[in-house]
Amino acid sequence: MRTINECPTFDADALTCALALAGNTPTPDELTAALATMYPAGDAPTVAGLLAAGRLVPAISGRSRLRVPPLTNAELSRRLAELPPPEPTETAAPGGPLIGYFQGPITNTTPHAAVTPAQVHRVLTKPPTDLRVRADAARAEYAAHGKSAHYRELKNGLDYFTAGGTFAPTRADANLTTAAGLLTLDFDELAGQVAEARAALLADEALAPALVLLFVSPSGDGLKAVLAADPRHDRATNYRRLGQHLTRRYGWGPTLDKKTADVSRACFLSHDPTAWLAPAYAPAA
Repeated sequence: MRTINECPTFDADALTCALALAGNTPTPDELTAALATMYPAGDAPTVAGLLAAGRLVPAISGRSRLRVPPLTNAELSRRLAELPPPEPTETAAPGGPLIGYFQGPITNTTPHAAVTPAQVHRVLTKPPTDLRVRADAARAEYAAHGKSAHYRELKNGLDYFTAGGTFAPTRADANLTTAAGLLTLDFDELAGQVAEARAALLADEALAPALVLLFVSPSGDGLKAVLAADPRHDRATNYRRLGQHLTRRYGWGPTLDKKTADVSRACFLSHDPTAWLAPAYAPAA
């Protein structure tokens, strides 16, 4: 095999093909075997050469696996600016579809207000003082003691919203009053790689056009993503397809359990000054 400098025709498409053959986040041996398949004459670049040239980096899922590097901030900004706006839902209101806002704790199932994603974004970036104090306390407890009983108590006391829509008189699937057409994905325990995972989600060509909100979870070591659902599929199918896509591409995916697809699923708020809101959902100037 040759070094990457000796393979001028080995472009981004060739690397994408090699990664697809090897499993998207392959080990060095798996990628070497894929390259040998593509270049049976023995003239493929080496994995070491690809790493040295910056064409590959260790995967989020573990240092023994590989993936393409995250985009630069400039390239990420360029791609985001070119994304088409999400398809509006039938229930869309000015500023986006209406979703339910609930004051903590989680045992409170009586709606407090119907809000837009932009209003949720404002709470995330500039929360009321009492919510900020509670959110910061939960994050500090997680940093010190992980998922302790006290952390769970603090997290369960936070305000939350229901991306699935609004509910009355209480939060329950059967009490849905207005469907928002949105889904929530949880990415837990990212092992200190929150920034890298955030950049990957924002740059993902299949996922980014549907992203509505993206913010750091109450623990500080995870992400929560709100997306516009694909109207061609039911909620359970949407969740399954998203999970499969992310796991295949990055070696990690959202936390999915039997309650994930519930339309009344709660999403805890946190304090995140860097929370991202899709431009299409921003309030009119």
